[in-house]
Amino acid sequence: MFFVLFASIIALVAGIPAAINGERLAAEGPLDIQGVVTSWMLTSLMFMVLARYVLSMLSRWGAKSLGGTGTHLGARYAQFWTALVVSPILFFPGGMHLAALITTSDMLYGIAQGMDLGAQIIFLAFWAEALAESEGFESRWPAIAAIFGPLVVLFGLASAAIWLRGGI
Repeated sequence: MFFVLFASIIALVAGIPAAINGERLAAEGPLDIQGVVTSWMLTSLMFMVLARYVLSMLSRWGAKSLGGTGTHLGARYAQFWTALVVSPILFFPGGMHLAALITTSDMLYGIAQGMDLGAQIIFLAFWAEALAESEGFESRWPAIAAIFGPLVVLFGLASAAIWLRGGI
């Protein structure tokens, strides 16, 4: 639990400029910085911690269906340790978001979005490697399938539910 909370605190600090910058671009009236920081804090310290538990459970089920020999605890350690290891990388796009916020440059905001995507790809690569190690796979490809398989099914079910309700 310490790993995931510490990673969430790092992500909170690194992500505040991105949250404020996103609100600056979307807001039509005055900017409510206190509301943005409060909602980002709630998201980082509560919802993302719970989402990490759910994602580690889903990846464990996916790995088990592919012949993984690990445990749920190992899947959680893989997810939480990866979050802790990769979270300092978030300061690079956070700094770019801060520069975009200070200069109000849309070009820097676009660069920061690309850096965010790169940080997420690095996180997924590290997570796949850690999950492959904890599940006893010889390569990372079954772990990648174990990570993305349940997510695709989950998003498919959510999309079907939205479609059946008649849209958003």
